[in-house]
Amino acid sequence: MDILRDKKLIIGSMLSIAVLLGVFLFAGYVSLPFYNAGRTGGTGQGSCLVLEEKYCTEARFYTIDTKGTEAAVVNLPDGAKLYMPFDGAYFDDSSDGQGFNKIRLGVPDSPAFVIIRADYAPILTDGTGASKGDVIGTIVDKSPSTSDPSDFNVIIYGEDYDLLELFE
Repeated sequence: MDILRDKKLIIGSMLSIAVLLGVFLFAGYVSLPFYNAGRTGGTGQGSCLVLEEKYCTEARFYTIDTKGTEAAVVNLPDGAKLYMPFDGAYFDDSSDGQGFNKIRLGVPDSPAFVIIRADYAPILTDGTGASKGDVIGTIVDKSPSTSDPSDFNVIIYGEDYDLLELFE
């Protein structure tokens, strides 16, 4: 019996591979634990790349202007870390007088930026390059903690950048 000529064996093998591939795709879609085994469990850069993993799922999304710009808002505790989501440039635009401090993270070879507005303590200096995963600052939050789900102290949005690339 020649294995390569046995049609039932070939079809059965192809169906088995298709089912196995479907299971892995489904597991990634619903974020089953074994699929996310390589992701961090709450400390270090999370799946959304700019926050720790335990805060990535707490982000809420709003459209913030008439152009349809999406913003993620989250309420982070004092000392929570902000991470560089890609290799690029760090700019501190905190002196714009609009309340929250402003960080611009430049995407290399692009006019795009990820903007973070929050009260934070910077770790990098303005205009420096940063690598993916570098800590760029820590949240400074002296306000009393509330359980109000509409509270937030961090706003993240993009200029010429699809924010949903960070928050899958």
